[in-house]
Amino acid sequence: MKTALSLTVLASLAVASNGNLGIVTSPNKLSIEEWQSLFKNSNATGAYAFEGYNVSEPSPANKTVDGWTATIRVANITDDPDADIPCPGIDISVKAPDGIKLPELNSSRTNSSNWHVCMSFWTPSRMKDGTADDAQDDDGDCSSFLSEECIEALKDEALGHTWNGERCGSAPQLPRECDKYYIPANGPTQTGSLGANLSSFDGSTLISQSMQTNGRNGMSQEEAYDRAVRGVWTVMFDWGRQTNFSYSKDDVMQPTLLCMRARNITNDSEDPNAGARATIHGPMALFITLLASALLV
Repeated sequence: MKTALSLTVLASLAVASNGNLGIVTSPNKLSIEEWQSLFKNSNATGAYAFEGYNVSEPSPANKTVDGWTATIRVANITDDPDADIPCPGIDISVKAPDGIKLPELNSSRTNSSNWHVCMSFWTPSRMKDGTADDAQDDDGDCSSFLSEECIEALKDEALGHTWNGERCGSAPQLPRECDKYYIPANGPTQTGSLGANLSSFDGSTLISQSMQTNGRNGMSQEEAYDRAVRGVWTVMFDWGRQTNFSYSKDDVMQPTLLCMRARNITNDSEDPNAGARATIHGPMALFITLLASALLV
């Protein structure tokens, strides 16, 4: 597990058929700075505005503020030290509104604020086929393809994912109200403990993935790119409770639920939403050229 950043990371890198997963770090041997630089020329992006809390004020806050932004980006990774051939990479980040001072750890590595934020998420592989068919125009609140009952049940689960002394405990589970949309037994809930150090809300990487295009379980380049661009990530943040003993919906701070997809295709990149793929341009053409070259070596 990579611990270069001064954060408590609950989950280590997970290796699955979909590739490597990183939580508050890169999914491979690249530094976080090297990883983020790969997304300056993204193939697809998605940006979602939402209301969060003013974390520069003491917790608990009594109202939300707008100006928070969650971003997902997909880019072609040509120099992944863990992969022999190019693969799509995914980067998810959150940026606080301008003017908000983000709490950090002080020099003695103790919490300098009483905020304790917990993050949990499910990868796109947890969704059943057809669930996200209407996700292209979703504004990030999941309402275009999840029922109101499922959304409320997910938020109820998030209320129990709170700071427990040194890290976030009681990871949320997919509730039965969401059985129509999610596969209950297709991998764990991924979690991360941001705690009182919220410096990662400056647009830094919170979740990352490199899709697997090599090895026995590797996908084709086309399938990997389609999954990266079409896939919807379900991400939740629990901002903390009024008290350590309360799970009530009447608590001041309510969880944030986001459904994120890289829905905006960059010019000259392939659009998997556009029926037939007659032509592939720009970065994806380079992707295929490099892939073919690697296979011929």
